[in-house]
This record gives sequence, C-alpha cells and structure tokens, in this order.
Amino acid sequence: MLRHLAKLLVILVLGAVFLAADFPARPLNPFEPVVEAQERKKKRGFFQRLFGGFSLKRKQERRAPPVIREAAPAAAPVITTLPKIPEANRILILGDLTASVIAAGLTDAYKRTPSVAISPRISPDVAIAGDDFYNWLDASDFTFVGERVKAVVVALGTNDRTNMLTPSGRIAFGTDEWRRAYVRRLVDVAAQLQLLRIPVIWVLPVPVLDNRGTQQAITIGEFQRSTVEPFNFRIVDVVGGFTNDEGEYRQSGASLEGSRVLLRLNDGIGFTKAGQKKLAYYVRREIDQILDDDLNNNFVLEGGARTNKPISQQVVILTRPALRRGEALAGSNGRS
Repeated sequence: MLRHLAKLLVILVLGAVFLAADFPARPLNPFEPVVEAQERKKKRGFFQRLFGGFSLKRKQERRAPPVIREAAPAAAPVITTLPKIPEANRILILGDLTASVIAAGLTDAYKRTPSVAISPRISPDVAIAGDDFYNWLDASDFTFVGERVKAVVVALGTNDRTNMLTPSGRIAFGTDEWRRAYVRRLVDVAAQLQLLRIPVIWVLPVPVLDNRGTQQAITIGEFQRSTVEPFNFRIVDVVGGFTNDEGEYRQSGASLEGSRVLLRLNDGIGFTKAGQKKLAYYVRREIDQILDDDLNNNFVLEGGARTNKPISQQVVILTRPALRRGEALAGSNGRS
C-alpha cells in the first residue's frame, strides 16, 4: 500500500513540475510591458510539447506552389490570296499530271501578285504517245487561249512510257520506230504551239518511280529537247532538282530554303508541297524573265526614245522569287 502511495506521489510531483514550467511565476510588476506578455503567449504549451502540435503558418508554407501556365503562342499570320486585276498577265499551263503540279505551284507563288494570273488547261492522262492527244490540242481551235496570255507552259511526257498506236499498228516503247513516230508527233505539237506567237516554256519530263523510270523519263526528255529546240522554246530541265549527284531517283532532296525535305509522294509520281514549290520555281524564273523582257521592249519608242512609265495596259511585276535566272538552285546536280 505504501509503495502505491509513493508512486502516486512521484506522479503528482512530476505533473507539478511540468505545470510550473509551462506557467512560470509572473513578477509582481503592474507595469510589465505588453510586448513581453504577448511573447509569452507565443510559447508552446504543455500539450503542444507533449504531442508535437503544428503551426498554421508552417502548414501554409508546405502547400504546393501555384502552377504558372505559359500563354499560347500567337498564331502565324495567314497569307491571303489577293484578287487579280482585270488587266492581269495570264500564263497558260498545258499538259499532264506534271503540268497540274506546276499550275498549283505557280498559283501559290503568284497568289499575292495581282498582275499575274495562272490559267491551267490540264488533262492528267494526256500523252503525246497517246491515242487522243490530237483531239485535245488542235491548232485550228485555240479559242481557249483567250487574251493577255504572256506565256504558255507545256509539260508533257509523264504518260509517254508506253506503246504507241499508229496507222501501221502498235509500236513497242523504246524502239527506233517508236522514237521516229514520237518525234513526228512532237514536231506537230511544237508547230501548233508556234502558231500562237506567244513565248513557250517547255518543261522536260521529271524523274518518276525509280531509277529505271527516271532513266526512261530522261530519254524521253532528250527526244523532246532535240525536237523543240529549233522552235526557240525556253526549255526547262528539272531532273537535277529531283535526283542525286549520280542521277538516281530520290524522294527526298533540298528544298528552296536548302533544308533536306521529302519532295515526292510514295507513289513515285506525285509531289509534296515542298516538291511542288520547287518544281514551280524552275518555271517561274522563265516566266518572270519573259514578263521583264516584254516590259522592257514596250519602254522603247520609235527613234530609240524611252519613256519613264509603262505604256497603257502594261502591268509591272513587283515580286520576284529568291533566285534569279541562271543562278544555281540548292539541290541541283548542275543540270540546267
């Protein structure tokens, strides 16, 4: 019994010690500063020391910092297409699938040039070696040309890697007989175009499919070049822009900006947007030169006098591509 009373007495003494530490005796000073009294209130009490109480301020400090969201980047300005003026110089595009790519690329290139309008007359399946070509292009009816045409762009040959039907029968592609028949048709086509008395830009066939298809396109291009050169057409050879240094077909190549990009679609015939832009660039160099020459010729009056302003109805071209005629294009293997 005495032992239990001793334990109880020890507990009471310890409790008194803790309470005395938590509530120390205050001096009998009625003029005690208020600040010191407030500081005592901030001391941790018995139960806080016993159970490790928490501070509201510390809890607030542990909160996750606010998430700062970056503002969305401003959208790039949209380049709109400007309307063409009534007196715009028209460029007529004739030909097959390649001609349609050129027409699309030139339309985009001149979309902010009100003085130049692109007028395509395209038949994707047309071919000089085809059976229906003469029904498609007939010099006896060039009413589709219209007025203010400053140049005609011709791109044919994509579909010419095929046998040819002649009055004497079908001729196998690539034979000497096929070449002679093909050249005869080329002469007829060139003669019809010459009747227009408008500058003609003749685009040789582009590389297609693979190395074999590319070599066939180059061969057809050689036939076309040797045949139309005597007609003083402007010949555009784009093979170097879509092959490597060895003349092999490649889907990728240098863009106009010099970076390596995909130029051709997986079918080996179509073009990507970058390829379309590059193909159209080769042609645009010639178009701008024709327009420049036409403008300069109209400046000269009788007797050699010159005027400081264009004649009536003559449109001045204000925009030009990055490279001028005769300069090398990034990605070309040197062919011109």
